[in-house]
Amino acid sequence: MQTILPFFIMLVIAGAFTSALAVYVFKHRKVPGVFPFILLMVCASIWSLGYAMELYSLTFESKLFWLNVKVTGAILAPVFWLALVLEYSGRKSWVQGKRLFYWCVIPLLAILLIWTNEFHHLIRLDARLIEFNAITYIEITRTSLSWLFFSYGYMNIFLCLIILLDGLFSKGYYWQQFVILLISLLLPLGSDAANMMGFLYPFNITPLLFIPSGLLIAWGLYRYKLFDIQPIARDKVIDMMESGILVVNTDKQIVDYNIRAAQIIDNEQDEQGGSMSWYVVSEVLKKWPKWAAAYDCPEESSFEIKMSQKGGEQYYRVRTNPLLDSREVLVGYLSIIDDISDQKLKEQELTHLATSDSLTGIANRRYYLELSDKIFSAARRYNHKLSLLMLDLDNFKKINDTYGHRTGDLLLKKFVVVCHDIIRSSDVFGRIGGEEFAITLPETGLTEAFYAAKRIRQKVADVKLDIGRGEMISFTVSIGVAVKVPDDRCFEDILLRADNALYEAKIERNMVKIQGG
Repeated sequence: MQTILPFFIMLVIAGAFTSALAVYVFKHRKVPGVFPFILLMVCASIWSLGYAMELYSLTFESKLFWLNVKVTGAILAPVFWLALVLEYSGRKSWVQGKRLFYWCVIPLLAILLIWTNEFHHLIRLDARLIEFNAITYIEITRTSLSWLFFSYGYMNIFLCLIILLDGLFSKGYYWQQFVILLISLLLPLGSDAANMMGFLYPFNITPLLFIPSGLLIAWGLYRYKLFDIQPIARDKVIDMMESGILVVNTDKQIVDYNIRAAQIIDNEQDEQGGSMSWYVVSEVLKKWPKWAAAYDCPEESSFEIKMSQKGGEQYYRVRTNPLLDSREVLVGYLSIIDDISDQKLKEQELTHLATSDSLTGIANRRYYLELSDKIFSAARRYNHKLSLLMLDLDNFKKINDTYGHRTGDLLLKKFVVVCHDIIRSSDVFGRIGGEEFAITLPETGLTEAFYAAKRIRQKVADVKLDIGRGEMISFTVSIGVAVKVPDDRCFEDILLRADNALYEAKIERNMVKIQGG
């Protein structure tokens, strides 16, 4: 016992130190990244104290119990090492939700099998007491399954190494932080590897090396704010951005994104707690092919997209820029997605105000003429039919004077509703003056236009307008009809003939008259 006493004391000190370090860091848990570190220190403490008690115990049963305790800490430590490194490298989503469960299945299964080994012997074929240099310890014969579990732990550690080395060479400004994590990882890893090869037999000093490793990481947490800066700052800064951020590699796979981007895209994977990472953009953005196509060309692009979401239609501006490395080689794309719905709404409101009649909501004179000019130009170029109806409400001034402007406004609105029930969506309907309206009918000849005018006239004549107090009034409309002829050079030519026809109709009132064509 005297031979192992110094090593026993060092193990107890290591266990106490790592436990105290976990408690101390927990009190300062507002610093990002501390929880994986706390769990790692707890595992180191279990490992150290379990090892100490294994050496100190005298009976086979007690040594076997503490051996199981020691191995429990040793098996879980690589998992929390990986969680620590993933959080620092910005890959926290790798071990969140269901993925965390999948990642822990193997070590948890190994622990279960270790503690129940006497019933199945899947981990240890046998265990026996061996004396070496006056030290009594347990020697075991491992099964292939046992080696498989230990290999899983080493796989996690080597994955940590790969991630840290990649960060060391690609994030030069933060090289001190990566070096801290690398040294902290290599100290216990090197010792454990040496122990596996028999160099430190019969002692394993790996638990002791968690003291300098834990000190280094703790120092990095507070000295360099290890998890406050890139890439963990991304979780706080980029995820708080109002703009969506999407990073795509040259294989057209999504490699990074922030919360806002996930909300905008509304991807089913994220709704179920999953991730868009490593999905190809053509799948995630299949509703917006223009967006997906932006990653086919290594050039800057900017465009707008419309999305139908729970709150209604939303508009976004997507700006995509190629990402080049120091050698000007394309390595991916960065997309910034800005919500421009409010801007679009204001634009639409301004457009509506500029182009619509404030009372009836149909096109005002200026906008009506603008649209009709375009229709006329197309009809003239391709020799298509075009007709025009000019409409004027009969005795409107008298109705206004008799019943008031409120009744006049009700009458104008009712008239527009009646016309909308008859005309087509392709027709252009506008208010030309006070009680004067015009309807441009594309792809419509004289006969069809005449019958459309007659239907409107008849429908208006049948209207009974309730003006309140139980009083109903009727009103009529006079309509002039004109069609495009080969000699017409502009839309105003048709408008003039329709106006002349309307003048003739107004003489008799409640009539439809044709002029020209």
